[in-house]
Amino acid sequence: MGQAIFPPRLPTLKLTYFDIQGVAEKVRLALVLGKIPFEDVRVQMADWPALKASTPYGQLPMMSIDGAEPMAQSDAMLRYAGTLATQVRHPSILPPSLPPLTRINPHTHTHAHRSTAFPCTPPPSN
Repeated sequence: MGQAIFPPRLPTLKLTYFDIQGVAEKVRLALVLGKIPFEDVRVQMADWPALKASTPYGQLPMMSIDGAEPMAQSDAMLRYAGTLATQVRHPSILPPSLPPLTRINPHTHTHAHRSTAFPCTPPPSN
């Protein structure tokens, strides 16, 4: 008899942003639509000055994966959320033409190039 196939373990995600929609809302929505559990930390404006120095680039949003050092860049977070949903929950949420993504690599993440938080192969040239 064959072995049971289980989906990959989902990482523990913590998304931190202000208590507004802003640039993190697209990430929140992607996680909810993909049925990916996450901790949604809403920072109040009065608490921001004390938190700012501990954030990447002194800004929000930031995301921590499995308790690792938080990363910045909402577009990279959005693609990661879509990739998680595609891999373990909803295969149709991302088109198959997008290249596969990997986990955050803090050694290649830079502010200048948002996609380096989640390295991927270049898209095919047409």
